[in-house]
Amino acid sequence: MAASITYTQGIFEINGIITAENSISLIHEFKKLLFKTDRVIISLDHIHAIDITGVHALTALYRNAIRNNKILTIIGKANKQVIQAFGKNNYIIRNDVF
Repeated sequence: MAASITYTQGIFEINGIITAENSISLIHEFKKLLFKTDRVIISLDHIHAIDITGVHALTALYRNAIRNNKILTIIGKANKQVIQAFGKNNYIIRNDVF
Protein backbone atom coordinates (compact mmCIF):
# COMPACT_ATOMS: atom_id res chain seq x y z
CA MET A 1 0.00 0.00 0.00
CA ALA A 2 1.45 3.34 -1.03
CA ALA A 3 1.14 6.53 0.95
CA SER A 4 -1.02 9.37 -0.27
CA ILE A 5 -1.23 12.96 0.87
CA THR A 6 -4.46 14.89 1.20
CA TYR A 7 -4.83 18.54 2.17
CA THR A 8 -7.75 19.62 4.33
CA GLN A 9 -8.18 22.79 6.38
CA GLY A 10 -4.47 23.59 6.44
CA ILE A 11 -3.29 20.09 7.37
CA PHE A 12 -1.44 17.65 5.12
CA GLU A 13 -2.70 14.18 6.01
CA ILE A 14 -0.48 11.23 5.11
CA ASN A 15 -2.54 8.08 4.54
CA GLY A 16 -1.15 4.55 4.24
CA ILE A 17 2.35 3.45 5.14
CA ILE A 18 5.73 5.16 5.24
CA THR A 19 8.61 2.85 4.34
CA ALA A 20 11.99 2.94 2.63
CA GLU A 21 10.20 2.69 -0.72
CA ASN A 22 8.29 5.95 -0.38
CA SER A 23 9.88 7.99 2.42
CA ILE A 24 12.33 9.84 0.17
CA SER A 25 9.63 11.02 -2.23
CA LEU A 26 7.35 12.06 0.65
CA ILE A 27 10.12 14.06 2.30
CA HIS A 28 11.03 15.65 -1.03
CA GLU A 29 7.43 16.90 -1.40
CA PHE A 30 7.42 18.39 2.08
CA LYS A 31 10.81 20.03 1.58
CA LYS A 32 9.38 21.77 -1.50
CA LEU A 33 6.43 22.96 0.59
CA LEU A 34 8.71 24.27 3.33
CA PHE A 35 10.71 26.15 0.73
CA LYS A 36 7.54 27.94 -0.42
CA THR A 37 5.94 28.59 2.96
CA ASP A 38 7.01 29.17 6.56
CA ARG A 39 4.63 26.70 8.20
CA VAL A 40 3.51 23.16 7.37
CA ILE A 41 1.30 20.86 9.45
CA ILE A 42 1.53 17.11 8.81
CA SER A 43 -0.87 14.60 10.34
CA LEU A 44 0.15 10.99 10.85
CA ASP A 45 -3.23 9.92 12.24
CA HIS A 46 -3.98 7.67 9.25
CA ILE A 47 -0.60 5.96 9.01
CA HIS A 48 -1.03 2.18 9.19
CA ALA A 49 2.69 1.44 9.51
CA ILE A 50 6.00 3.26 9.51
CA ASP A 51 9.47 1.73 9.41
CA ILE A 52 12.76 3.07 10.74
CA THR A 53 13.55 4.71 7.40
CA GLY A 54 10.32 6.69 7.60
CA VAL A 55 11.08 7.71 11.19
CA HIS A 56 14.57 8.88 10.21
CA ALA A 57 13.22 10.76 7.19
CA LEU A 58 10.57 12.65 9.19
CA THR A 59 13.08 13.40 11.96
CA ALA A 60 15.53 14.78 9.38
CA LEU A 61 12.75 16.87 7.83
CA TYR A 62 11.90 18.27 11.26
CA ARG A 63 15.53 19.18 11.97
CA ASN A 64 15.90 20.70 8.50
CA ALA A 65 12.85 22.89 9.13
CA ILE A 66 14.35 24.13 12.40
CA ARG A 67 17.69 24.93 10.72
CA ASN A 68 15.85 26.96 8.10
CA ASN A 69 13.64 28.82 10.60
CA LYS A 70 10.48 27.09 9.38
CA ILE A 71 7.63 25.75 11.48
CA LEU A 72 6.92 22.07 10.92
CA THR A 73 4.23 20.60 13.13
CA ILE A 74 3.77 16.83 13.02
CA ILE A 75 0.63 15.63 14.76
CA GLY A 76 -0.35 12.08 15.50
CA LYS A 77 0.18 11.16 19.15
CA ALA A 78 -3.13 9.30 19.07
CA ASN A 79 -1.66 6.82 16.58
CA LYS A 80 0.03 4.12 18.67
CA GLN A 81 1.99 2.67 15.72
CA VAL A 82 3.58 6.07 15.09
CA ILE A 83 4.49 6.71 18.72
CA GLN A 84 5.90 3.20 19.08
CA ALA A 85 7.98 3.55 15.90
CA PHE A 86 9.40 6.93 16.92
CA GLY A 87 10.47 5.72 20.36
CA LYS A 88 12.76 8.33 21.92
CA ASN A 89 12.27 10.63 18.93
CA ASN A 90 8.56 11.00 19.71
CA TYR A 91 9.27 14.53 20.99
CA ILE A 92 8.71 15.76 17.43
CA ILE A 93 5.13 14.41 17.43
CA ARG A 94 2.49 16.74 18.85
CA ASN A 95 -0.97 16.13 20.21
CA ASP A 96 -3.75 16.35 17.65
CA VAL A 97 -5.42 19.27 19.42
CA PHE A 98 -3.93 22.75 19.09
